[in-house]
Amino acid sequence: ECDFPHADSTWPRSPELLIAIHGILRAGAAYVPIDPGHPQIRIRTILEDSGARLVVAGAEFANIADQLGVGRVEPIIGDAAPVEPVASPEDLAYVIYTSGSTGRPKGVMVEHRSVVNRLQWMQRRYPLGADDVILQKTPVTFDVSVWELMWWAMAGASVALLEPGGERDPRKIIAAVERYRVTVMHFVPSMLGPFMDQLEDQPDSVHRLTSLHTVFCSGEALTPALVQRFNRVFAAIGVPRLVNLYGPTEATVDVSYFDCPSAG
Repeated sequence: ECDFPHADSTWPRSPELLIAIHGILRAGAAYVPIDPGHPQIRIRTILEDSGARLVVAGAEFANIADQLGVGRVEPIIGDAAPVEPVASPEDLAYVIYTSGSTGRPKGVMVEHRSVVNRLQWMQRRYPLGADDVILQKTPVTFDVSVWELMWWAMAGASVALLEPGGERDPRKIIAAVERYRVTVMHFVPSMLGPFMDQLEDQPDSVHRLTSLHTVFCSGEALTPALVQRFNRVFAAIGVPRLVNLYGPTEATVDVSYFDCPSAG
């Protein structure tokens, strides 16, 4: 029997969203990311199936909690006393639900120790330093968001939040990398393609990405042709490391990795 005292209702990417997730984990609860743009039947199914008792959401999504009869709290940025950590390695950290495309959505339960294991591996293999900046652009209903949301904090690095909806616009991604001096980011291959299109259409724009040193890809097959395009486009400024990751949500994001060759 599992008890999930908190559900995180995903309002647009914001500092409050980041605070809510870290606060939930710090308090010893588990978060269940929900896209408020999804049909109400999916939202209801997730809340009922998870047993969530509290929705953390901005005021604009108060109706979700009201309509479904659960409590709501809105995160506030301000001074507050620190909360002592109470979670154990075996406690739940989050529950992410499948798309439901083949039936009823299924919740994947992930414990703290699994997340810590994943992040510690990433820091050992691709260490971040104080000057690194991760671009957080993956919707939190997808498990790739986990390391974007948390890796920087354990490594003493920084995170930059891409504006809501910007993950679908290569021009906004380029602008964010340049503005925040982003060093690490992630793409699904189907979005890396349009990103390469933009850089090929405007070759000078690659010079706005000189801070970037590592790009991770996962979620779909990364083809050799796309790797070659990546190497060709970035050749003018020095090719960032391109890492191909694979893994199911049940195994806490990734189970294998491959450092793609930067030439040949």
